[in-house]
Amino acid sequence: MTTSLQELQKLGVDSVLLSGDALAIGAATVDFGVLGSGVGVDGALSGGSLPVFGDSDRDGQLSSAEDNALAMTLNLSGSELDVAAELNQVVNLAGQLVASGIDLISVEGGELTITDSQASTLVNAGLAYASEGQQFAADGEGLSFASEDHVTLSVVGTHLNTSVQELNKLGIDSINLDIGELNLNIANIAIPTFNSDLDVTIDVGSIANLASAENAIYDELYAKGVDHLAINQSLSVDGVNWLDLNLLDRINNASGLDFNIGVDGNLSGNTAYSLDANLAGINLLEGTSTGHYGDLVSALMDSGVAELSIEAGNVEVTDSLAKALIDAGMMQALPDANISLVYQSVEGEPADYLYTSLKDMAELGINQVDVSTATTDKVYIDSGFNVNEPDVLSEIKSLFETLDPQNDTSFFIDGSQLTTKALVLDSSIVTSLIDQSGQFDLGVMAGLEKLGITEIDVLVADGSSLPSSEIMTNDNIAVNLIGQDDELYDFLHNKHS
Repeated sequence: MTTSLQELQKLGVDSVLLSGDALAIGAATVDFGVLGSGVGVDGALSGGSLPVFGDSDRDGQLSSAEDNALAMTLNLSGSELDVAAELNQVVNLAGQLVASGIDLISVEGGELTITDSQASTLVNAGLAYASEGQQFAADGEGLSFASEDHVTLSVVGTHLNTSVQELNKLGIDSINLDIGELNLNIANIAIPTFNSDLDVTIDVGSIANLASAENAIYDELYAKGVDHLAINQSLSVDGVNWLDLNLLDRINNASGLDFNIGVDGNLSGNTAYSLDANLAGINLLEGTSTGHYGDLVSALMDSGVAELSIEAGNVEVTDSLAKALIDAGMMQALPDANISLVYQSVEGEPADYLYTSLKDMAELGINQVDVSTATTDKVYIDSGFNVNEPDVLSEIKSLFETLDPQNDTSFFIDGSQLTTKALVLDSSIVTSLIDQSGQFDLGVMAGLEKLGITEIDVLVADGSSLPSSEIMTNDNIAVNLIGQDDELYDFLHNKHS
């Protein structure tokens, strides 16, 4: 539907009858609409009431048969803050939404975190509305989330207002229990038993809240369906005794629980704390190539560390370490983190090449890249795209939006001899970025210029072709076509693959 729910009620529409494909398949979607376009912060409706969807006999209310005949989805969209505000309004309107025929809630982006109180209201929406004396003939079922969305329930403490059965009915995928008070030892907690299809995390705060590895609480938590313990560890300037892998290893081996490590950098100053220096205490960070980080990643994983999430503060991480953790699926970052990536030149390699691609940098929210240690006048940067997908142009453009430097700062910190930052692209991808005349997409050009990239190097394998023999950019960005007869082709191709 092109008209949003808020606009429909604002117009005073009483009933919406569907036709065509929606009627044939028994399913349709309506957008909630822009904030403030018809529903107040407290859930007050400018039009008085919501329209009814699927009222085929036009008597003004849904029967059970009418409700069951149509799966109606309400879509929440916009920024993360917009979706959170829309969810609050949906919670206020929950009973009325059920009465109007809304069954499911979907979220643009597919990720949502809700509170226990919100979950309880949504799952009991039908019953709550019926208890107010409204004539609603459906079966009292509440709202639930679309199966393709990933919904996390956030709970402070260990008491849930919503039963495990209700959480499954609502479509909750994971649960995060925050018990991170400094004076609370994990051995003192009590929780319900969770179904195996839920992903359950207990946030214990500091590692100091962990009991000894021999404590029976870990086996009990695992038996009740808990999957992960979340621990927050602040980096230190000297990196001494940052993470007790021995304790984590013994807990993991004894119980099967693994660990999500939340990392805070320097929260009070501009100097970034080094993740490498703090992990160096494990005595496994020898060398600079990503191959030398295999032992570190293996040690972390063998000890039960499933994830390192940089949550806040100023953090510095070398390009090689970031790449190793990304490839292992262990590293992510939250918006409050300010992360600097530091390039390390690798002895014996014929050129300076960043291991971490632009795509990976965007996913981590990298704020700045220090390439001042480059040993040549050019550093190669991988795009992160090596397959020509239908939406590669829009993905690359959105990547530049994420990596947009703030406050007129340079994204790359150059060294004294570095003059060129070159983006490496495969020729198959370039075909999606240029038109038939060879003109590069202007939006891509603008994004590259903003980052300070001054050259595009296109890998052209034997037998491949481009729409035009000449690729046109602008006066600030040069293009080089590198064929298989070029001495750098194999090196760049192997790095890019």
